[in-house]
Amino acid sequence: MKKNSLLSGIMAGVLIIGINSCELDNTNKEHIFDFNILHTNALIDTPLDIAVKGDSLLVNQYFGDKFLVWLSLKDGSLIKTDISKGNGRREMQGPLLVNSFSDSLLIYDRQRFGLYKTDFMCDSIITATERLPFWTTKVFPFKNGNMLVSKIPFGVEDAEIADTRFAIMRGDSVLSHFGDYPRLSNSDKESDSEELANFHQIRGFQELPDNEFAVVSSHVLSLYSASEDGYVLKKEIAVVPYEYNTRAATQNQSAMSSLKEGESIGVPIGLAYHSGKIYLPFQETEDDDIVIMCYDMDLNLVGTIKPAVSIMPPFVIDDNGRIVALSENDKETSIVVSTTSVDDI
Repeated sequence: MKKNSLLSGIMAGVLIIGINSCELDNTNKEHIFDFNILHTNALIDTPLDIAVKGDSLLVNQYFGDKFLVWLSLKDGSLIKTDISKGNGRREMQGPLLVNSFSDSLLIYDRQRFGLYKTDFMCDSIITATERLPFWTTKVFPFKNGNMLVSKIPFGVEDAEIADTRFAIMRGDSVLSHFGDYPRLSNSDKESDSEELANFHQIRGFQELPDNEFAVVSSHVLSLYSASEDGYVLKKEIAVVPYEYNTRAATQNQSAMSSLKEGESIGVPIGLAYHSGKIYLPFQETEDDDIVIMCYDMDLNLVGTIKPAVSIMPPFVIDDNGRIVALSENDKETSIVVSTTSVDDI
């Protein structure tokens, strides 16, 4: 991890935690975005990750004959698919977590705790790089070669591992454990570490400028900053108020959690960053369309984008500030690209 003594001095003793919910100030505005639609000849089932490189859109899906699907951003045509479910060559167990960085893909197969690397189009050999600890749920690469690992501490007896939210790893070496679980609701305050870990599983990650990163769970957005002693929590907010029920862990099954009746769904999956703003998808109920909430770097809600078409999370924001996502209507999957840049609002 890069050391940043100046940032450490600024951040020493500073921790802001609050409820953002729906109390919007006058700076928050709703913007309606129109989208161009590209019809595809592919059916995407439950996208987990998407990434854009050039004219190609990569989708990591939960179901399907192949986990990875590449679509053309020129005409929506299917370019290729890859990685089937199984134990053979170019097969994994899934579900997968796919991170795109530079010209590479970092693929985590949770069932195997296996980490793999290949090029963006998956044209080269898929190289197994590491076998991660059994408490790993998701892994996200930093530009300096380190990785952020989120955890589920089922069966973990080591308190340092069980009671912290994250680990920093490099290769197969654990450099540090850090981070507390959110304590913003009554349910949080009444739950143990494993129950908190189950409810607050990471649904999106973004590395940010100035040695910071943001993560989001279903209801909580957290901002961490580097210091001489590692990453420290800078600010944490509830995207919307929440309460949940828990079921304690047993010898054979980890703790479980579920939203209480009437609570907002919150963030389905995904987190984006562009030009000093953080963007996340938000859904009130299953019958409501996704809206996109925009935060500044102090986690103040500064705008809401309402897509004119129904989009599926997650989404990405390309270099031109356009929102790129998938849309499904009558079992047809389309690529949708906003006609407006987020830089223009």
